Amino acid sequence: MSRQRLVSGVAVAVVALMATASTCENQDYLTGPAVAVPADKSAPAATAEITHPYDALTTVDFIVYNTGGSTMTVEVSATTLTLSTEDTVDATTRDVGGVFGGLDLGGNTDGPVTFGTTSGRALTITAGASAVGRFSARDLGTGISVTLEVACLSSTCEGRLEWVILLGQVECRSDEDCAADEVCDGEGRTCVEESSSCSTLGARGPRAPLLAVLLLGLLFWGRRMRASCGRSKHRTIAALGASLVLLALWLVPSTASAQRSVFDRATAQLSVGTGVRTWTGDLAPDTKSGISLNVVQGIQYRNLGFQMTLGTTYYLTTQQAPPLSKGLQTYSLRLGPRFYLPIWIFQAYADVEYERLGFISNSLVRLTGEKIGYHGVGGAGGIRWVPAPFFVDFRTGYTELFGLSSGQVSFALSVGLAGQM
Repeated sequence: MSRQRLVSGVAVAVVALMATASTCENQDYLTGPAVAVPADKSAPAATAEITHPYDALTTVDFIVYNTGGSTMTVEVSATTLTLSTEDTVDATTRDVGGVFGGLDLGGNTDGPVTFGTTSGRALTITAGASAVGRFSARDLGTGISVTLEVACLSSTCEGRLEWVILLGQVECRSDEDCAADEVCDGEGRTCVEESSSCSTLGARGPRAPLLAVLLLGLLFWGRRMRASCGRSKHRTIAALGASLVLLALWLVPSTASAQRSVFDRATAQLSVGTGVRTWTGDLAPDTKSGISLNVVQGIQYRNLGFQMTLGTTYYLTTQQAPPLSKGLQTYSLRLGPRFYLPIWIFQAYADVEYERLGFISNSLVRLTGEKIGYHGVGGAGGIRWVPAPFFVDFRTGYTELFGLSSGQVSFALSVGLAGQM
């Protein structure tokens, strides 16, 4: 029983770690039609006005193509429209649906507004070339809309402007949104510690245990890194996997009778693991294989079971800018029946599952569009080693996603604990 409690505690700790670290970047991405560059410097600037349903930190990535036969100079500028403080902090917020899935827009947008500072860039581009630029959140601040302008500064111009807007949700709008010892930084809309000469050690006492645990963890990790100096990444991963297997062998002697005792009874199972997911179809050329983290909850009685998986995966992307960011993160919910076949101390299984996949951040927005949620169906197979009550699980599968012209191939290794129901 003590070992079961130990493993349960480890599983809870791993789940908590995954919950705190799963979102590397939480942003919405917007894009739209390209803007044609004006024909000459006497022509008025071409504009694009983009509104969005909540007050957000705004970043604009863009690329200007020179499709003419001579060098041209253009000026690109961006201006944000920001709600007044009274509107932004108003407590009577309303939900906005659409592709953003219900986000708050503070106050009444018909009230007074203030314009953010306009940021501009002058670019000289040779014939057939292009130039990439960014207006960062430091340049544009927060806003509910962005106006992009492109003007020709040469005698003749021929080209187009393509753009992507990145929206980051603010951490706070007033001091009331922050902890007792923090204030809201109006410029960055983030909570920062309030500097005060009256600060005492007692006020910071609750953070001391967390800091001690963090320091011990860093010390242990540093020693492990030094010990593995000179090894390749693949050898390090292989060594870690081998260590997990040896640890499982040491904890619980594996026998066929133990496996049979688990198989003959209804059990509930919890496992955590990591793996690799790879895109197929339209997204494959612009993405690399991603690293996934998964939590799996399942039930089983003899040859039948049901499983539910919560996971998140982060991919590096190779798309041409904009945007300049090179990351794609997804979350997924997978569930469906599972069919087991016991083989000595192992269990082979096959899954049929439904998947709901969503984008947390999507630097491929120009390829996928602004939709952030997709349905899919797929299947998987795996083998489980069962030194009861523990198990080690290897699984591979494929999911076809509707409306995306893409699918995902996955490989995952997990460890878990099974208990009688």
